[in-house]
Amino acid sequence: PGAEQPYAAFHVSIQMLDCPASEITLQDSAYFDVAPSAVLLYTTYADSPDAQDYNEYATASIDQTETVPGCGPAITSFSPTTVAGGIQQILEIHGHGFGETRGTGTVFFKNAADGGASEVPCNANDFLAVAGWSDELIRLYMPSSDTSIVVTTTDTTATPNCPAGSGPFRVVTDEGISLSSPGEITVSYSVTSDPSYFPKRPIHLGPLEAFGGTYTFHLDSLVADFEDGALIPVIRKALREWTCLTGINWSMAEGTEYPPLPGAEYDSLCVIRFGPLPPTQLAVARNIRFGCSERSYVAEADLVINDSSGLLWFIDTIPENAVPAGYNDLYQTILHELGHAHSMQHVIEPERIMYFAETPSDLPRNIELFADGGLHEGGNWVMEESVLHPPPIGCGVTSISTTTSPLCSGFYSIDELVLEAPIRLHPNPIDHELSITSIHKRMTHIEISNPLGALVHRSGHQPTKALDLDLALLKCGPYMLRVIFNDGTTAVERFIKAN
Repeated sequence: PGAEQPYAAFHVSIQMLDCPASEITLQDSAYFDVAPSAVLLYTTYADSPDAQDYNEYATASIDQTETVPGCGPAITSFSPTTVAGGIQQILEIHGHGFGETRGTGTVFFKNAADGGASEVPCNANDFLAVAGWSDELIRLYMPSSDTSIVVTTTDTTATPNCPAGSGPFRVVTDEGISLSSPGEITVSYSVTSDPSYFPKRPIHLGPLEAFGGTYTFHLDSLVADFEDGALIPVIRKALREWTCLTGINWSMAEGTEYPPLPGAEYDSLCVIRFGPLPPTQLAVARNIRFGCSERSYVAEADLVINDSSGLLWFIDTIPENAVPAGYNDLYQTILHELGHAHSMQHVIEPERIMYFAETPSDLPRNIELFADGGLHEGGNWVMEESVLHPPPIGCGVTSISTTTSPLCSGFYSIDELVLEAPIRLHPNPIDHELSITSIHKRMTHIEISNPLGALVHRSGHQPTKALDLDLALLKCGPYMLRVIFNDGTTAVERFIKAN
């Protein structure tokens, strides 16, 4: 009595796993039957083990019942948050309560082939063989497509090989517990993959040996004659734009006669033709694939346009010209299907060229390849990997050829007559200085964009046919140069900064 007594202080932290939202009764020590003890008074709880904020029982009393959040399995984070599908990029999902082994557990992503209305599940070939699934970490190769989709209440048809898209995703454990991601994942692009390998392998470009390293598209007579030949310059421009974007060196067979051609089939001929398709499908790219040395290649590509008499086609390549109500954008459709021929998959964002459907009417037309950063990155990834991994001799397909100075004339309008490039760049690749020469018109403005479509240089000049630019400050890599002429027309060329 009269003297201070020592007190023992301690901190007890209890983590409760595998429990749903529940109630906990706070029972105080038997020595205190009138008011809460210090232990009870300072009791707190948190929503997760790594939470920084705590909830206090400020008015706790003896035998008080408190409802606490569920303390079962959860996804706490994932990385990276922006990924590419089908290129064997690893996605890590962190959390707790996933289970020590995968069993029937899997991960579900939004289905980019229907705008996210359904989901696509990962299968065994997506998860890493070593350390692919543990109680606190899931590691998988971000897929571009999987073997089936989850059937929704409005869709009773399971479509195989649908691409994974952006948005929230789910982990479902072996016990059937569904865990939602704490945020949305962004899939910048997806490359078509072969699901028969482990891990699934991206499909490269490797044309038939008879093609000489390129894909030359032949027009069927019905396509060539459509509206007095209106499709010919549109298709030629679409091929040029893809060549300009990735250097793939696509071309259209030249000539004045266009005979009837066979259907989309393996016949050593890349064709673009009309054909019967479901009412909701404007066109389709049908790729003939060869497997060589545990890799797959696009050997031949055919494009089929829906021949329904009820479809009205808008034939125009100027971005500012809106598609009239009731019409379908043919130029966008061709660009999109050529993307599939280039081994690209759907994405879920409606403002992107590889969106699964036509652009919503409240958005600008998706017909400018250079403005789609993900498509630029993905298309060039496919080209680079195809060059690095050519098929072996005797496989029936050969290495894809590239062009370092593609023809990019007629950027905003159909340029059917001028087959000579309107500008010339020298040297290419460059060290620090780039010389630009205009063949016919005078240049007034120069714009340069990086692979993601971001503008890195813009300058205005007195009208001139020759210009030198000091680009020493640019980082190494590919760039897109756009020239604006004194009459308002434009031209685009690609160049590479080497040093």
